Amino acid sequence: MDAQSITELRAQRFAFLREIYEVAAGSTLSNVHQRDIAASLGYDEELADKIGQYLVDEGLLEFFTFGPRYVLTHEGVEEVEAALAAPEHPTRHFPPIVIAQNYIHVGSMVGSAIQQGSHGSTQIVQQPVDVAALRELAADLGAALAAAGAVNGEAAGELAALEALIAAPQPQRAAIRETLGSLRRVVEGALGSGLASAAPQLPALAERLAHLLATI
Repeated sequence: MDAQSITELRAQRFAFLREIYEVAAGSTLSNVHQRDIAASLGYDEELADKIGQYLVDEGLLEFFTFGPRYVLTHEGVEEVEAALAAPEHPTRHFPPIVIAQNYIHVGSMVGSAIQQGSHGSTQIVQQPVDVAALRELAADLGAALAAAGAVNGEAAGELAALEALIAAPQPQRAAIRETLGSLRRVVEGALGSGLASAAPQLPALAERLAHLLATI
């Protein structure tokens, strides 16, 4: 594996750990399903398995009793918080370039930049949540799933959750990503069941979902 591939893998590991931290709200008591984290980050099952096992081996995560679920360890919480507090410095497991390659939350400093001090480094700026696009997507999804006859309890619940999240004064990215991941599985299930004939807009909506997941 070359240096670029190693750096990319380390960045994926950090993103995985940070996503669990955000979904669990930094708690060592909350368990998080690997499937939800993989869907949110766009990782396939093999990559998610490999990263999850690595983070467990390093003592940053622990396996939960039932299913491929994880809980943060105290060391995992400290690792993420140290990285977020000082992204220009390495942590025990991640070099600063890996941390800076991920989108970093900087309190209420919306649109602020984090930059490496070296020549030729790049800035990563986290844009505000596009509430209008999310609201439009929720409406279009509701209409398409209703036309396809796919508005079951899960779909209705996730659509309601998304509406509530984007109506909040400060929309929570991690919770929105988790809900979008669940909605993507609903849409993929509808497509797999051949319901696209009743709602031909579903494939395009699946692409919009994937795009928003990549940008949230």
